[in-house]
Amino acid sequence: MLARLRRLRRRRGDRDPLGFGLAEIAPLVAPLLWLTLDRAREKLAENLVEVASRGSSALWRRVRRRVRRRRSAPEVIPPLTRDQQRLVHRMVLDAAGEAGLSPDLGRRIADGVVAGLALADPDERPDERPDEQPDERLDAAAEGGPGHVPGER
Repeated sequence: MLARLRRLRRRRGDRDPLGFGLAEIAPLVAPLLWLTLDRAREKLAENLVEVASRGSSALWRRVRRRVRRRRSAPEVIPPLTRDQQRLVHRMVLDAAGEAGLSPDLGRRIADGVVAGLALADPDERPDERPDEQPDERLDAAAEGGPGHVPGER
């Protein structure tokens, strides 16, 4: 009886009752495994793109908010010193001479430029005058109003 029990308990690794093993199953399972891994890779890529787009849009909003805050405080340009006004006057005179204008007309233009710079309000921007529209300024200059150079037609 002990011999029979030993024989039943003994492993028989060399016998394969079904007739196939891992070597035969691997080619059948490999395409299914490949498709599953490919789909998992696609899902992972889609999720990464979605998370990245949400993160980048949040980052973009933060950057735009900071830029807007910086832009809200306009820079104040200090008035020109006497030396700077003289330098601008000289530069306008030189440019008028190079353009072929008479010395008298060049001097009047330079005086007008320096006077305009000296009298300008540092908080006022030329394009933001509430009392005049851009077309009105052009019409006034053509008729000899503000911005008109005396002695010039």
